[in-house]
Amino acid sequence: MSNDKITSSQSRRTYEKPTVVQRSNLLAVTAEPLAISGSSSGGGNVSDRRLKTHVRALEKTANGIQLYAFRYFWSEQTFVGVMAQDLLDQPEFAHAVIVGKNDFYRVNYDALGLRMVTLEEWEATPMAAIAGPAQVPLAAIS
Repeated sequence: MSNDKITSSQSRRTYEKPTVVQRSNLLAVTAEPLAISGSSSGGGNVSDRRLKTHVRALEKTANGIQLYAFRYFWSEQTFVGVMAQDLLDQPEFAHAVIVGKNDFYRVNYDALGLRMVTLEEWEATPMAAIAGPAQVPLAAIS
């Protein structure tokens, strides 16, 4: 057997915890600025599992999108949103995932009809809090 073969486990990329830089009110991972709340305005919110900690599943929308509570490595604020990697595994939602300049995944929440919110917003009005533009009928989110 040849040692030249690359097994699937060998071909996987490994990632280290990103370097986070904070200057004034600008947060960045490597050199790309990150939007971390509200509407994504087409550019996408950073939503890569590799940048998140304290992750816990909450519930799924009626159309099958898993929602999570999480923190970013550089923040004490807890958010509710999605994991880009989950969306890539679901062909009907993969169009909302964008690869940023720094190779971290971003999610265009507008394309999902959702928005990322703080845990406090979620606790006040759970599913209503994440409802974004009407790309997904609100009746489909329960």
